[in-house]
Amino acid sequence: MAKKGRRATEEERLRAVQLMEEGASPELVAEFLGVGRSSVFEWQRKYREGGLSALSTKFASGRPTFLSDKQTLRLRSFIVGRDPRQFSFGVALWGVVDAQGGAGSDSSAV
Repeated sequence: MAKKGRRATEEERLRAVQLMEEGASPELVAEFLGVGRSSVFEWQRKYREGGLSALSTKFASGRPTFLSDKQTLRLRSFIVGRDPRQFSFGVALWGVVDAQGGAGSDSSAV
């Protein structure tokens, strides 16, 4: 059952879709995230119709991504909960790792 008065975060919606793509049942995903089963089905429908951007709470402006939705989910699952220093980047925030894999000047976190 859903928690009243709480809106699911974008990360929760992405995680729900990822779990279902990996074969988890909507019922199990709903229970795991503490949301209603109907919400999980709605996120799945939105994902199938519009991809990851349909699950966003806001639309980002700027350069379009070069990654497919599947690649984005895979990358997200790879970095969430991990420290860049585990991969010998030498920085503590993902936002300071540039596209070439080195330390950049941007100090925002991903």
